[in-house]
Amino acid sequence: MWRNWTELDRPARRFITASAVSFVGDGMRYAALPLLAAQHGAGPTELGVLLGFATLPFLVLGIFGGVLADRMRRRSLLIACDVLRLVVMGGFVLALATGHVPLPVMYGVAFLMGLLESVATSATFAFLPTLVAEKDLERANGMSSTALLLGRQFVGPLAGAALLEAGRTLPFALDAVTFLLSVALLATIARGVEEEPVGNPTGNGPRAVFADVRASARWMRVTPHVLAIAVSAAVINLFNSGALAVQPDFAERVLGGNSMVYALMMASSALGGVLGAQAAATLATRLTSPALVCLALLCVGSGYLVVAVSGLQLVAFAGLALTGVGFSFWGVATTSWRQRLTPAGLRGRADALHRMISWGVLPVGSVLGGLVAARWGSWLPFLLVGCAPLLLLPLFLRRKDGPTDRMVPADTGATQTVTAPAD
Repeated sequence: MWRNWTELDRPARRFITASAVSFVGDGMRYAALPLLAAQHGAGPTELGVLLGFATLPFLVLGIFGGVLADRMRRRSLLIACDVLRLVVMGGFVLALATGHVPLPVMYGVAFLMGLLESVATSATFAFLPTLVAEKDLERANGMSSTALLLGRQFVGPLAGAALLEAGRTLPFALDAVTFLLSVALLATIARGVEEEPVGNPTGNGPRAVFADVRASARWMRVTPHVLAIAVSAAVINLFNSGALAVQPDFAERVLGGNSMVYALMMASSALGGVLGAQAAATLATRLTSPALVCLALLCVGSGYLVVAVSGLQLVAFAGLALTGVGFSFWGVATTSWRQRLTPAGLRGRADALHRMISWGVLPVGSVLGGLVAARWGSWLPFLLVGCAPLLLLPLFLRRKDGPTDRMVPADTGATQTVTAPAD
Protein backbone atom coordinates (compact mmCIF):
# COMPACT_ATOMS: atom_id res chain seq x y z
CA MET A 1 0.00 0.00 0.00
CA TRP A 2 2.78 2.43 0.94
CA ARG A 3 4.59 1.86 -2.36
CA ASN A 4 1.40 2.51 -4.34
CA TRP A 5 0.97 5.74 -2.40
CA THR A 6 4.52 7.09 -2.67
CA GLU A 7 4.77 6.44 -6.41
CA LEU A 8 1.87 8.81 -7.11
CA ASP A 9 2.60 12.46 -7.84
CA ARG A 10 1.96 15.00 -5.08
CA PRO A 11 -1.21 16.52 -6.65
CA ALA A 12 -2.76 13.05 -6.91
CA ARG A 13 -1.89 12.27 -3.28
CA ARG A 14 -3.47 15.51 -2.12
CA PHE A 15 -6.58 14.86 -4.16
CA ILE A 16 -7.00 11.31 -2.82
CA THR A 17 -6.39 12.59 0.72
CA ALA A 18 -9.13 15.18 0.25
CA SER A 19 -11.44 12.44 -1.01
CA ALA A 20 -10.54 10.18 1.92
CA VAL A 21 -11.43 12.87 4.45
CA SER A 22 -14.74 13.45 2.70
CA PHE A 23 -15.45 9.69 2.56
CA VAL A 24 -15.15 9.46 6.35
CA GLY A 25 -17.75 12.21 6.68
CA ASP A 26 -19.99 10.44 4.17
CA GLY A 27 -19.74 7.23 6.19
CA MET A 28 -20.71 9.03 9.39
CA ARG A 29 -23.75 10.56 7.70
CA TYR A 30 -24.77 7.29 5.99
CA ALA A 31 -24.94 5.60 9.40
CA ALA A 32 -26.23 8.48 11.52
CA LEU A 33 -29.04 9.86 9.34
CA PRO A 34 -31.11 6.62 9.19
CA LEU A 35 -30.50 6.05 12.91
CA LEU A 36 -31.67 9.59 13.65
CA ALA A 37 -34.75 9.05 11.48
CA ALA A 38 -35.50 5.83 13.37
CA GLN A 39 -35.25 7.74 16.66
CA HIS A 40 -37.89 10.10 15.27
CA GLY A 41 -40.28 7.22 14.59
CA ALA A 42 -39.34 6.22 11.04
CA GLY A 43 -40.22 2.64 10.15
CA PRO A 44 -38.96 0.44 7.30
CA THR A 45 -41.03 2.31 4.72
CA GLU A 46 -39.78 5.73 5.81
CA LEU A 47 -36.19 4.49 5.92
CA GLY A 48 -36.61 3.15 2.40
CA VAL A 49 -37.90 6.54 1.27
CA LEU A 50 -34.91 8.20 2.93
CA LEU A 51 -32.53 5.96 0.98
CA GLY A 52 -34.53 6.64 -2.17
CA PHE A 53 -34.11 10.40 -1.80
CA ALA A 54 -30.36 9.94 -1.32
CA THR A 55 -29.94 7.87 -4.51
CA LEU A 56 -32.56 9.54 -6.71
CA PRO A 57 -30.24 12.34 -7.96
CA PHE A 58 -27.82 9.78 -9.42
CA LEU A 59 -30.62 8.28 -11.49
CA VAL A 60 -32.55 11.39 -12.51
CA LEU A 61 -30.20 14.38 -12.39
CA GLY A 62 -26.74 12.80 -12.39
CA ILE A 63 -26.26 13.24 -16.13
CA PHE A 64 -26.62 17.01 -15.76
CA GLY A 65 -23.90 16.91 -13.12
CA GLY A 66 -21.79 15.21 -15.76
CA VAL A 67 -22.49 18.11 -18.13
CA LEU A 68 -21.23 20.51 -15.46
CA ALA A 69 -18.10 18.39 -14.99
CA ASP A 70 -17.36 18.69 -18.71
CA ARG A 71 -18.05 22.44 -18.92
CA MET A 72 -16.26 23.67 -15.80
CA ARG A 73 -12.81 23.31 -14.28
CA ARG A 74 -13.08 20.06 -12.36
CA ARG A 75 -11.03 21.21 -9.36
CA SER A 76 -13.13 24.34 -8.99
CA LEU A 77 -16.33 22.31 -9.33
CA LEU A 78 -15.21 19.89 -6.60
CA ILE A 79 -14.44 22.80 -4.28
CA ALA A 80 -17.87 24.30 -5.00
CA CYS A 81 -19.58 20.96 -4.25
CA ASP A 82 -17.75 20.67 -0.93
CA VAL A 83 -18.62 24.24 0.03
CA LEU A 84 -22.30 23.66 -0.75
CA ARG A 85 -22.29 20.38 1.19
CA LEU A 86 -20.71 22.23 4.10
CA VAL A 87 -23.55 24.77 3.96
CA VAL A 88 -26.25 22.05 3.82
CA MET A 89 -24.74 20.12 6.72
CA GLY A 90 -24.17 23.30 8.71
CA GLY A 91 -27.81 24.28 8.28
CA PHE A 92 -28.94 20.80 9.30
CA VAL A 93 -26.78 20.89 12.44
CA LEU A 94 -28.22 24.29 13.34
CA ALA A 95 -31.75 22.97 12.87
CA LEU A 96 -31.01 19.94 15.05
CA ALA A 97 -29.49 22.08 17.76
CA THR A 98 -32.45 24.45 17.93
CA GLY A 99 -35.36 22.03 17.88
CA HIS A 100 -37.18 19.02 16.42
CA VAL A 101 -36.40 18.14 12.80
CA PRO A 102 -39.28 16.37 10.97
CA LEU A 103 -38.72 13.55 8.50
CA PRO A 104 -39.42 15.70 5.39
CA VAL A 105 -36.43 17.87 6.33
CA MET A 106 -34.26 14.74 6.53
CA TYR A 107 -35.55 13.70 3.12
CA GLY A 108 -34.56 17.10 1.76
CA VAL A 109 -31.08 16.89 3.28
CA ALA A 110 -30.60 13.38 1.85
CA PHE A 111 -31.67 14.59 -1.60
CA LEU A 112 -29.44 17.68 -1.60
CA MET A 113 -26.41 15.74 -0.38
CA GLY A 114 -27.07 13.04 -2.98
CA LEU A 115 -27.37 15.67 -5.71
CA LEU A 116 -24.06 17.31 -4.80
CA GLU A 117 -22.40 13.92 -4.41
CA SER A 118 -23.51 12.91 -7.91
CA VAL A 119 -21.86 16.03 -9.37
CA ALA A 120 -18.69 15.48 -7.33
CA THR A 121 -18.51 11.82 -8.39
CA SER A 122 -18.53 12.72 -12.09
CA ALA A 123 -15.98 15.49 -11.53
CA THR A 124 -13.72 13.07 -9.65
CA PHE A 125 -13.84 10.52 -12.48
CA ALA A 126 -12.88 13.26 -14.95
CA PHE A 127 -10.26 15.01 -12.79
CA LEU A 128 -8.15 12.11 -11.48
CA PRO A 129 -6.72 11.10 -14.91
CA THR A 130 -5.32 14.64 -15.28
CA LEU A 131 -3.25 14.22 -12.09
CA VAL A 132 -1.44 10.97 -12.96
CA ALA A 133 0.33 9.39 -15.89
CA GLU A 134 -1.74 6.87 -17.82
CA LYS A 135 0.39 4.00 -16.51
CA ASP A 136 -0.53 4.99 -12.94
CA LEU A 137 -4.31 5.03 -13.39
CA GLU A 138 -4.83 1.64 -11.71
CA ARG A 139 -2.58 2.64 -8.83
CA ALA A 140 -4.46 5.91 -8.32
CA ASN A 141 -7.89 4.29 -8.63
CA GLY A 142 -6.79 1.53 -6.25
CA MET A 143 -5.79 4.06 -3.60
CA SER A 144 -9.04 5.96 -4.14
CA SER A 145 -11.04 2.74 -3.75
CA THR A 146 -9.15 1.91 -0.56
CA ALA A 147 -9.95 5.35 0.84
CA LEU A 148 -13.61 4.92 -0.06
CA LEU A 149 -13.90 1.48 1.56
CA LEU A 150 -12.13 2.52 4.75
CA GLY A 151 -13.99 5.81 5.03
CA ARG A 152 -17.52 4.87 3.99
CA GLN A 153 -17.67 1.26 5.22
CA PHE A 154 -15.32 1.09 8.22
CA VAL A 155 -14.28 4.26 10.01
CA GLY A 156 -17.17 6.52 9.04
CA PRO A 157 -20.14 4.29 9.96
CA LEU A 158 -18.59 3.19 13.26
CA ALA A 159 -17.81 6.79 14.20
CA GLY A 160 -21.21 8.03 13.05
CA ALA A 161 -23.15 5.52 15.13
CA ALA A 162 -21.00 6.12 18.22
CA LEU A 163 -21.14 9.91 17.94
CA LEU A 164 -24.91 9.89 17.55
CA GLU A 165 -25.16 8.20 20.93
CA ALA A 166 -23.03 10.97 22.44
CA GLY A 167 -25.04 13.78 20.85
CA ARG A 168 -27.37 13.93 17.88
CA THR A 169 -25.56 16.85 16.23
CA LEU A 170 -22.03 15.47 16.55
CA PRO A 171 -21.79 13.16 13.48
CA PHE A 172 -23.31 15.79 11.22
CA ALA A 173 -21.12 18.57 12.60
CA LEU A 174 -18.01 16.46 11.98
CA ASP A 175 -19.31 15.62 8.51
CA ALA A 176 -19.41 19.37 7.83
CA VAL A 177 -15.85 19.70 9.13
CA THR A 178 -14.64 17.02 6.70
CA PHE A 179 -15.92 19.08 3.78
CA LEU A 180 -14.04 22.10 5.11
CA LEU A 181 -10.84 20.05 5.33
CA SER A 182 -11.42 18.69 1.84
CA VAL A 183 -11.74 22.22 0.46
CA ALA A 184 -8.47 23.19 2.16
CA LEU A 185 -6.67 20.20 0.62
CA LEU A 186 -8.11 20.75 -2.86
CA ALA A 187 -7.04 24.39 -2.69
CA THR A 188 -3.40 23.29 -2.30
CA ILE A 189 -3.44 21.63 -5.72
CA ALA A 190 -1.78 24.07 -8.09
CA ARG A 191 -4.14 25.90 -10.41
CA GLY A 192 -2.01 24.97 -13.39
CA VAL A 193 -2.81 21.30 -12.86
CA GLU A 194 -6.47 21.60 -13.80
CA GLU A 195 -7.32 21.75 -17.47
CA GLU A 196 -9.30 24.45 -19.20
CA PRO A 197 -13.06 23.85 -19.28
CA VAL A 198 -14.23 22.22 -22.48
CA GLY A 199 -17.15 24.57 -23.10
CA ASN A 200 -19.68 24.17 -25.88
CA PRO A 201 -19.82 26.09 -29.15
CA THR A 202 -23.62 25.93 -29.21
CA GLY A 203 -24.08 28.00 -26.04
CA ASN A 204 -25.29 27.43 -22.51
CA GLY A 205 -29.07 27.25 -22.83
CA PRO A 206 -31.27 24.21 -22.10
CA ARG A 207 -31.12 23.03 -25.71
CA ALA A 208 -27.32 23.02 -25.61
CA VAL A 209 -27.32 21.11 -22.33
CA PHE A 210 -29.62 18.41 -23.70
CA ALA A 211 -27.48 18.29 -26.83
CA ASP A 212 -24.50 17.52 -24.59
CA VAL A 213 -26.48 14.69 -23.00
CA ARG A 214 -27.42 13.26 -26.39
CA ALA A 215 -23.79 13.44 -27.53
CA SER A 216 -22.68 11.31 -24.57
CA ALA A 217 -25.44 8.76 -25.24
CA ARG A 218 -24.45 8.51 -28.92
CA TRP A 219 -20.81 8.07 -27.97
CA MET A 220 -21.55 5.26 -25.52
CA ARG A 221 -23.77 3.52 -28.06
CA VAL A 222 -20.93 3.28 -30.59
CA THR A 223 -18.22 2.44 -28.02
CA PRO A 224 -18.67 -1.30 -27.40
CA HIS A 225 -16.19 -1.69 -24.53
CA VAL A 226 -17.77 1.09 -22.46
CA LEU A 227 -21.30 -0.09 -23.25
CA ALA A 228 -20.40 -3.67 -22.28
CA ILE A 229 -19.02 -2.47 -18.94
CA ALA A 230 -22.17 -0.45 -18.17
CA VAL A 231 -24.56 -3.26 -19.10
CA SER A 232 -22.52 -5.84 -17.19
CA ALA A 233 -22.41 -3.61 -14.11
CA ALA A 234 -26.20 -3.23 -14.31
CA VAL A 235 -26.69 -7.01 -14.46
CA ILE A 236 -24.37 -7.60 -11.50
CA ASN A 237 -25.96 -4.79 -9.47
CA LEU A 238 -29.45 -6.11 -10.20
CA PHE A 239 -28.65 -9.44 -8.54
CA ASN A 240 -26.20 -8.10 -5.96
CA SER A 241 -28.73 -5.62 -4.57
CA GLY A 242 -31.13 -8.53 -4.11
CA ALA A 243 -28.55 -10.47 -2.12
CA LEU A 244 -27.66 -7.44 0.00
CA ALA A 245 -31.32 -6.80 0.76
CA VAL A 246 -31.76 -10.26 2.31
CA GLN A 247 -28.32 -10.53 3.91
CA PRO A 248 -29.64 -10.02 7.48
CA ASP A 249 -32.15 -12.84 6.95
CA PHE A 250 -29.43 -15.03 5.41
CA ALA A 251 -27.20 -14.46 8.44
CA GLU A 252 -29.99 -15.59 10.78
CA ARG A 253 -31.79 -18.36 8.90
CA VAL A 254 -29.04 -19.93 6.79
CA LEU A 255 -25.93 -19.29 8.89
CA GLY A 256 -27.74 -19.56 12.23
CA GLY A 257 -26.22 -16.33 13.51
CA ASN A 258 -27.25 -12.99 14.95
CA SER A 259 -26.52 -9.33 14.29
CA MET A 260 -22.82 -9.92 14.96
CA VAL A 261 -22.67 -12.51 12.16
CA TYR A 262 -24.34 -9.98 9.87
CA ALA A 263 -21.75 -7.37 10.83
CA LEU A 264 -18.92 -9.86 10.20
CA MET A 265 -20.37 -10.61 6.77
CA MET A 266 -20.14 -6.93 5.85
CA ALA A 267 -16.69 -6.60 7.40
CA SER A 268 -15.40 -9.63 5.48
CA SER A 269 -16.50 -8.13 2.18
CA ALA A 270 -14.99 -4.75 3.02
CA LEU A 271 -11.69 -6.31 4.11
CA GLY A 272 -11.49 -8.23 0.86
CA GLY A 273 -12.22 -5.00 -0.97
CA VAL A 274 -9.29 -3.20 0.65
CA LEU A 275 -6.91 -6.07 -0.20
CA GLY A 276 -8.25 -6.26 -3.74
CA ALA A 277 -7.88 -2.52 -4.35
CA GLN A 278 -4.20 -2.69 -3.45
CA ALA A 279 -3.53 -5.88 -5.42
CA ALA A 280 -5.26 -4.51 -8.53
CA ALA A 281 -2.51 -1.95 -9.13
CA THR A 282 0.13 -4.70 -9.21
CA LEU A 283 -1.95 -7.05 -11.34
CA ALA A 284 -2.63 -4.25 -13.84
CA THR A 285 1.08 -4.24 -14.74
CA ARG A 286 0.84 -7.91 -15.73
CA LEU A 287 -2.69 -8.24 -17.11
CA THR A 288 -4.68 -6.36 -19.72
CA SER A 289 -7.85 -4.58 -18.63
CA PRO A 290 -10.14 -7.30 -20.10
CA ALA A 291 -8.11 -10.01 -18.33
CA LEU A 292 -8.37 -8.22 -14.98
CA VAL A 293 -12.12 -7.79 -15.53
CA CYS A 294 -12.44 -11.54 -16.19
CA LEU A 295 -10.52 -12.28 -13.00
CA ALA A 296 -12.88 -9.94 -11.14
CA LEU A 297 -15.94 -11.75 -12.50
CA LEU A 298 -14.47 -15.11 -11.47
CA CYS A 299 -13.80 -13.88 -7.92
CA VAL A 300 -17.26 -12.35 -7.49
CA GLY A 301 -19.09 -15.31 -8.98
CA SER A 302 -17.18 -18.06 -7.20
CA GLY A 303 -17.24 -16.17 -3.90
CA TYR A 304 -21.00 -15.79 -3.92
CA LEU A 305 -21.52 -19.42 -4.97
CA VAL A 306 -19.46 -20.51 -1.96
CA VAL A 307 -21.62 -18.32 0.29
CA ALA A 308 -24.85 -19.70 -1.21
CA VAL A 309 -24.08 -23.41 -0.84
CA SER A 310 -21.81 -23.64 2.22
CA GLY A 311 -24.14 -22.92 5.13
CA LEU A 312 -21.07 -22.46 7.36
CA GLN A 313 -20.19 -19.11 8.89
CA LEU A 314 -16.41 -19.18 8.42
CA VAL A 315 -16.72 -20.44 4.85
CA ALA A 316 -19.29 -17.72 4.12
CA PHE A 317 -16.95 -15.06 5.54
CA ALA A 318 -14.17 -16.33 3.27
CA GLY A 319 -16.50 -16.32 0.27
CA LEU A 320 -17.58 -12.75 0.97
CA ALA A 321 -13.96 -11.67 1.33
CA LEU A 322 -13.35 -13.15 -2.13
CA THR A 323 -16.31 -11.20 -3.53
CA GLY A 324 -14.84 -8.05 -1.98
CA VAL A 325 -11.56 -8.73 -3.77
CA GLY A 326 -13.47 -9.26 -7.01
CA PHE A 327 -15.53 -6.09 -6.71
CA SER A 328 -12.35 -4.07 -6.14
CA PHE A 329 -10.70 -5.69 -9.15
CA TRP A 330 -13.80 -4.81 -11.16
CA GLY A 331 -13.93 -1.23 -9.90
CA VAL A 332 -10.25 -0.46 -10.46
CA ALA A 333 -10.07 -2.23 -13.84
CA THR A 334 -13.28 -0.87 -15.36
CA THR A 335 -12.80 2.67 -14.01
CA SER A 336 -9.26 2.88 -15.40
CA TRP A 337 -10.35 1.28 -18.69
CA ARG A 338 -13.23 3.74 -19.10
CA GLN A 339 -10.97 6.68 -18.24
CA ARG A 340 -8.53 5.63 -20.97
CA LEU A 341 -11.23 5.12 -23.56
CA THR A 342 -13.18 8.31 -22.84
CA PRO A 343 -12.09 11.63 -24.38
CA ALA A 344 -11.19 14.19 -21.71
CA GLY A 345 -14.04 16.50 -22.69
CA LEU A 346 -16.61 13.72 -22.32
CA ARG A 347 -15.54 12.08 -19.06
CA GLY A 348 -18.04 13.81 -16.78
CA ARG A 349 -21.07 12.93 -18.90
CA ALA A 350 -19.79 9.44 -19.70
CA ASP A 351 -19.39 8.58 -16.02
CA ALA A 352 -22.79 10.02 -15.11
CA LEU A 353 -24.46 8.02 -17.89
CA HIS A 354 -22.62 4.89 -16.77
CA ARG A 355 -23.98 5.33 -13.23
CA MET A 356 -27.51 5.93 -14.48
CA ILE A 357 -27.40 2.58 -16.29
CA SER A 358 -25.55 0.56 -13.66
CA TRP A 359 -27.26 2.02 -10.56
CA GLY A 360 -30.74 2.42 -11.99
CA VAL A 361 -31.50 -1.24 -11.33
CA LEU A 362 -30.70 -1.13 -7.60
CA PRO A 363 -34.25 -0.49 -6.32
CA VAL A 364 -35.66 -3.17 -8.63
CA GLY A 365 -33.06 -5.70 -7.54
CA SER A 366 -33.73 -5.07 -3.86
CA VAL A 367 -37.45 -5.70 -4.28
CA LEU A 368 -36.94 -8.79 -6.43
CA GLY A 369 -34.40 -10.18 -3.96
CA GLY A 370 -36.91 -9.90 -1.15
CA LEU A 371 -39.64 -11.59 -3.20
CA VAL A 372 -37.36 -14.45 -4.25
CA ALA A 373 -36.16 -14.98 -0.68
CA ALA A 374 -39.71 -14.98 0.67
CA ARG A 375 -40.75 -17.65 -1.85
CA TRP A 376 -37.69 -19.94 -2.03
CA GLY A 377 -35.32 -18.89 0.75
CA SER A 378 -32.62 -16.25 1.26
CA TRP A 379 -29.91 -18.54 -0.15
CA LEU A 380 -31.28 -18.23 -3.70
CA PRO A 381 -30.42 -14.52 -4.28
CA PHE A 382 -26.81 -15.38 -3.38
CA LEU A 383 -26.85 -18.27 -5.85
CA LEU A 384 -28.22 -16.01 -8.59
CA VAL A 385 -25.63 -13.27 -8.04
CA GLY A 386 -22.96 -15.97 -8.08
CA CYS A 387 -24.10 -17.21 -11.49
CA ALA A 388 -24.54 -13.79 -13.12
CA PRO A 389 -20.83 -12.74 -13.28
CA LEU A 390 -19.81 -16.14 -14.64
CA LEU A 391 -22.38 -15.84 -17.43
CA LEU A 392 -20.92 -12.43 -18.32
CA LEU A 393 -17.40 -13.80 -18.84
CA PRO A 394 -17.82 -14.37 -22.62
CA LEU A 395 -18.41 -10.62 -23.07
CA PHE A 396 -14.83 -9.89 -22.01
CA LEU A 397 -12.88 -13.04 -22.88
CA ARG A 398 -12.76 -12.02 -26.54
CA ARG A 399 -12.09 -8.32 -25.99
CA LYS A 400 -8.67 -6.80 -26.55
CA ASP A 401 -6.94 -3.86 -24.89
CA GLY A 402 -4.52 -2.81 -27.59
CA PRO A 403 -3.23 0.64 -28.56
CA THR A 404 -6.23 1.27 -30.81
CA ASP A 405 -8.55 0.86 -27.82
CA ARG A 406 -6.93 3.56 -25.72
CA MET A 407 -9.09 6.49 -26.81
CA VAL A 408 -12.29 6.67 -28.79
CA PRO A 409 -12.75 10.00 -30.57
CA ALA A 410 -16.06 11.71 -29.96
CA ASP A 411 -17.62 15.11 -30.12
CA THR A 412 -17.96 17.10 -26.91
CA GLY A 413 -20.59 19.39 -28.31
CA ALA A 414 -23.85 19.13 -30.14
CA THR A 415 -22.92 19.91 -33.71
CA GLN A 416 -20.05 17.51 -34.38
CA THR A 417 -20.20 13.91 -35.52
CA VAL A 418 -19.53 10.96 -33.23
CA THR A 419 -16.75 8.79 -34.58
CA ALA A 420 -17.12 5.05 -34.16
CA PRO A 421 -14.16 3.28 -32.53
CA ALA A 422 -11.93 0.72 -34.12
CA ASP A 423 -12.73 -2.63 -32.58
